[in-house]
Amino acid sequence: MNNRISVIIPCYNAEKFIDTGITSIYEQDYPDVELIIVNDGSTDRSEDKVLAWVDSFQQKGYQLKYFRQENQGQAAATSLALKHVTGEYLTLLDADDYFLPGSFRKRAEFLDEHPNYVGVRSNGWMVRGEQKELFITSDEEKAITNMFDGLLFGKTNNWAGSYMIRTDVLFACNPDRNIYPSRFGQNMQILLPVAYGRKFGYIDDVIE
Repeated sequence: MNNRISVIIPCYNAEKFIDTGITSIYEQDYPDVELIIVNDGSTDRSEDKVLAWVDSFQQKGYQLKYFRQENQGQAAATSLALKHVTGEYLTLLDADDYFLPGSFRKRAEFLDEHPNYVGVRSNGWMVRGEQKELFITSDEEKAITNMFDGLLFGKTNNWAGSYMIRTDVLFACNPDRNIYPSRFGQNMQILLPVAYGRKFGYIDDVIE
């Protein structure tokens, strides 16, 4: 497990949630993690919440990189973060979401052991109030290895936090590390080029 994992969180007015997501990253049992948070023009106390973690990350041997920009949307924030990624593996997380224990280790182990796969997906919980349901419930969706077709034809999801990819492939496809600065769509812009003509794996476990 020598490959660094980079995590991108675009953050806009997330002071109520951001601690939970950051805690879930800090508590991972993985040795080398780089967290990149881009504050997309928040007007609440998101910045204070994030900066309070810097020393703790440093003491654990993790890195926390923080940037701020005028409000432009999640894709623009992600585009800025991509320019500062140094890890071999990459995952994204929404500011109001979190990873479950062991998430990074399990995904990194899969990619370490399967060099012919460009990325790996996993299952997770979608929570709406008191209701909770799995991202993936069908064996057909779990068996998808052609993520390009799966995403293009709506056969599977692109939820942030549910996938991890190899950055060498991403940056070979996108050497400028720019994605279109829309309000949405950052996950598809990252996944589709990487998935084209390549295989994705699947871990049948709830780790996000």
